[in-house]
Formats: sequence, C-alpha cells, structure tokens
Amino acid sequence: MSNLIKRHTESNKLNLKEKLNLSRSGKCLLVDTSGSMYETTEIGKAKYVIVNEILSKLELNRIKLFEFNDSCNEVTNIGLPTGSTNLSEAFNTIKNKGCSYCLLVTDGRPNNAETALEASKGLKIDIIYIGNPPVPEFLTKLGTVVDNSFNFIELNKIENVKELENKIKGFISE
Repeated sequence: MSNLIKRHTESNKLNLKEKLNLSRSGKCLLVDTSGSMYETTEIGKAKYVIVNEILSKLELNRIKLFEFNDSCNEVTNIGLPTGSTNLSEAFNTIKNKGCSYCLLVTDGRPNNAETALEASKGLKIDIIYIGNPPVPEFLTKLGTVVDNSFNFIELNKIENVKELENKIKGFISE
C-alpha cells in the first residue's frame, strides 16, 4: 500500500471517544428564558432558578447549550428571563449552528405556532414542558411529529425536579 493511501486510511479511523464526540456534535440543549420563566413554582423557586440549579450540577462541555427568548444564543450558562418565546428563531439558530437533535425545556407557547412548526422541520426534538396545566396544544402537536417526544413535568414537588434533572442528564449522556 502506498504511503498516501495508508495515511488517508489511518486519518479516517476514529477511536471510540472521537466517534462519541461526533455523534454528540449535532445535539443541543435548548432552554426557554422568556419572561414567564420568572414565575415561582409551588416549591417556592422560579422555573429558571430550578433549571439553572440542575444545569450547574451537570457536565455541559459535551453538549451545546442555547437559551432563547426574543432571540437565541449559544451560552455557557442561562441568563435571566426576559422577552417572549420566539421558538422559530431558536429552531433556525440551532440548525444554523449544526444541531439536528435537541432537548427543548420550555414553559410556554411560541410567539407564532405556525412558523415554529415550519422551523422545526429537519430537527429531532425531545420536549419537556415545565409550565402549568393545561399543556399548550402546540407542544403536544410538536411532540407527535415523527421521532419527537413530549414530557410534561409539573414543578410542584421536589421529586418532579429530580425527574427533570434525570431527563436532562439522560439526554446529555446518550
């Protein structure tokens, strides 16, 4: 075998760690930071505080983290809630950043359900709704799209916060 072919073949071989990093490179965590995330839950903490506490315990260096409200940005920590729920902007942003699979943590309805559904095309989305009942129709509809999933976790008990933490941990470690 010539040296050129040998070098090319060896450069295409990936070890297991590299393969895992490649498979994770298209994943992201997409967290709602719209104004409604300030709302205090029945356990006495704001929704964004609960999510921040969970994220602070986790190894996030293996996954991209995005926050969204009026706009969407890749971040290392989620910021204070503000603005609206521009989910179509969020979906378009993560796709432009190379993500094809996301865990969406949200408590609300998008600014425009139709444009958000359109923008979701090409994404696999696992949805965790952390708002109050009833669940917005848009989210259940988005959850029924092929390969998507939907979970409702009401943040009214410590056990439910642990369930949210476990869902996020599971997504990151997949």
